[in-house]
Amino acid sequence: IDGSPACWIEGVGSNIFTLTSLFWTVVLIYIIYCIITGNRFHITYSMHIICWGLPLLVTLLPLINTTYGADGGEGWCWLVPRSNSPPWAVTFWCWASFFFWIWLCVFTGFLMFVMIYFYGQSNTKSTRQVINKIIFKLMFYPPIVIICWSITTVQDINSYTYSTDDTADFAGSYEYYYINDVLPCLQGSLTAIVFWYTMSGIRKKFIHMIRYGKE
Repeated sequence: IDGSPACWIEGVGSNIFTLTSLFWTVVLIYIIYCIITGNRFHITYSMHIICWGLPLLVTLLPLINTTYGADGGEGWCWLVPRSNSPPWAVTFWCWASFFFWIWLCVFTGFLMFVMIYFYGQSNTKSTRQVINKIIFKLMFYPPIVIICWSITTVQDINSYTYSTDDTADFAGSYEYYYINDVLPCLQGSLTAIVFWYTMSGIRKKFIHMIRYGKE
């Protein structure tokens, strides 16, 4: 319900944990890059501060002149204007507190993916084969994020920009609007499917355990 504590918590929580999951995804890709290139690494306190603290900070900053709720009491609980909010506030904060970081993570992950690929091509054949197997296991994750968030980015920016105009739902159909809401929620499921598909060893062990009750 618009203005309820539950809706406020939902908006804050979904913003924080979506960004946190993507930040840690980038960290994991960086760890893989370090392993492949032979560089030492370890999970530091600074990584935790960035991956947990930065999403918390950028989620709370919009409270300066907006809040979290559901516009008109319907739809996803996220950024909504206050009675005294400037007209640019929600559009600005939906970028500054969410979409900018989503696409920064996509770009950074893709860049490291390319660096891993070119590092592999400059090595011996045996090393290149090992790295190519790792690349195969990583290559599906950036497209999943792009697929899940591209339509939502366009739709939400358009909706907030033309919030008082009939062009807010520029697709002109409820089907498109539902796709816009559902796709981000599918990111975890699609990631799990890709993990299952690419990790043949784990898949075989799991099937064996289901059939025989042990590894």
